[in-house]
Amino acid sequence: MAGLGAWTKNEGLLLVLSVFIAYVLMTISKISWRQYLKELRAFIIGLFPIVILLAYFKFQLVPSNDLVAGQAINTTTARLLDLSRYVVVGKTFFLEFFEILEGRIIIFPALFLFLGFSSSRIFKKNNYQSIIILLLMLSGYFMVYIITPHDLNWHLNTSLKRLFLQLLPSVIFIFFMNLNKLEVITRTKNESTRT
Repeated sequence: MAGLGAWTKNEGLLLVLSVFIAYVLMTISKISWRQYLKELRAFIIGLFPIVILLAYFKFQLVPSNDLVAGQAINTTTARLLDLSRYVVVGKTFFLEFFEILEGRIIIFPALFLFLGFSSSRIFKKNNYQSIIILLLMLSGYFMVYIITPHDLNWHLNTSLKRLFLQLLPSVIFIFFMNLNKLEVITRTKNESTRT
């Protein structure tokens, strides 16, 4: 699935890298090296056909990416060291996030207060891994804006909302996976009233 994401959009390449890093962080200290390499081999085998197809497509059929073509060691270093770019990107990330959610943001704390976070360990590893993937994706987006050869404000205004909307379903899914289920709360209340 990560490979198909890479095939679909350029951001999918960041997804593949994020999935790999999150997997390593969540599993390398918890399973044996043999099990780790076995799972990693399965991931690479699943990814391999898409990567070969994608590499052929990128190197043989399409022109170079404008974000990559506009990089040079001096200009990229200057962009990385320009603190004003970090301020602009950070501020725009913050404002765009709240603009997308608008008044709907009240739903998240309201549901948290009503249901609370689940103490179940069943999905905990996968939830942590998903959160790491989302944070890595956001960090990757952030750094692409820092080094973009395009006008920074134009680039942010024409693409950031779309990138946030791509991640929003995952954010909502993870949030609801971590909430207590209503039946668990009802059962707990019923058990406490019996005693």
